[in-house]
Amino acid sequence: MNYWKWKTNGTALDAEEVCLLTQHGVALYNKDAKTQWSKGKLSLTTHHLMYQDEADSSSILQLPLELVRRAGQSPSTASGFGPFSSPKIIVPLPQNNYVKLSFRSGGADNFFSAFVNALEKKAWVQPSSSKLSQGASNEQPSTRPTPTAREGAGASGSGSSPAPQAAVLPSVPRGVGIAGVQQASAQSAAMNETLKDVDDVMNKASSLVANIRRLRERNEATAAAGAAPGSEMAVERTKIESIESTLGLGTMVTRGGSDSSESQFHKDLAQELHTWMTHERNAKLFNDTPVVPLIELFALYNKARGGDLVSPLDVLNACRYMTAKMSSSRYDLVTLSSGRKALVNKDDSLLLAKLAALLGPQLVNEQSSPLQDAWKQQQRRSGVTPLLHVPSAKRLPSSAGELRSVSDVQLAERMQVSTAVAADILGSLEQKGYLCCGDTGFDCFVYYWNIFVF
Repeated sequence: MNYWKWKTNGTALDAEEVCLLTQHGVALYNKDAKTQWSKGKLSLTTHHLMYQDEADSSSILQLPLELVRRAGQSPSTASGFGPFSSPKIIVPLPQNNYVKLSFRSGGADNFFSAFVNALEKKAWVQPSSSKLSQGASNEQPSTRPTPTAREGAGASGSGSSPAPQAAVLPSVPRGVGIAGVQQASAQSAAMNETLKDVDDVMNKASSLVANIRRLRERNEATAAAGAAPGSEMAVERTKIESIESTLGLGTMVTRGGSDSSESQFHKDLAQELHTWMTHERNAKLFNDTPVVPLIELFALYNKARGGDLVSPLDVLNACRYMTAKMSSSRYDLVTLSSGRKALVNKDDSLLLAKLAALLGPQLVNEQSSPLQDAWKQQQRRSGVTPLLHVPSAKRLPSSAGELRSVSDVQLAERMQVSTAVAADILGSLEQKGYLCCGDTGFDCFVYYWNIFVF
């Protein structure tokens, strides 16, 4: 802390000094040791670092940025250790000294960027012409040098009367005179340059959006004429969709964009939701989780939209329309045994294949049974083609010890879902007849392949 100096004229700045950034809730460290200044306001100017204690606003410390430049090292940041440690900026000083600035209220990244930028600009280094003009203006009021404190002390000690001191002129307010005009002109020029850059970026972005839309319209026209799923146009459509998603240009169904009734909005939302769930980019997500509770679907869908979020009621109404009036829908809206609503994929092979990894091959009888025939007819009526092959075994176990079981905890770990959702999945498969349940006590249930109906 030897390089910090007390500032006696309050928060006033020098003639050419400008305040760049201020951050509250900052603590000072002398190397790695805490100091008495644990909470204060840290200000970055073009010439100094200023620290004002919040407990005593009259206590102001300042550190010249020139000393930091002379240290020969660049400032660095240090992340906190543990959940209660704050990010810090390490300020190097001459002779291998340094201080730490602990940002307990955040803002360390922004302050560090502004700090490094101020050190690179070196605004405290004035041009020679500016120094000469400042020296000439200082010499005009009085040609007599002002006696120093040591000379005054020596004169009083010798018994002689103290030498008359030159009158102190009032400080010129900032922003007045030629310096103020130059500063305002520089700020105006910088602002105009920034606005010009923003206009250039907006013009380039507008042309980019127009080109992407033309590509999409051309691709849609080609797809309408007939294109194979694995063709070059299909690959190009996937790339265009990826670019639109990255730039946030995807066309989303919004309530304001729908010029018809509320039901039309839910119809459009249902089509968009079904297209999103069955898209090849999301196939792994929804094939690995064939049972999607609506509360999780609401979170995933709004996260994918990014903007123009929809309410849980809108998602529920869209799911109702999807499962009731869309013939191409792959999902059914069901109420699980726990009372939560969920979208369940009509293809049972997605769930049975996961159970086969835990229970072994599905046990079936060589001879068909009325129940098996009913299941096959129901699957044909639904129009769903099994996506996965479920391994099966026709040899029934000779004893109960050969039967493998699965619990809701094991299935939850396998499918990366909550145990409540896993319990609902097992319960729904039990109702369909695929599984049978065994009570092991203390409300713990395990499930086996159902061999009694075959």
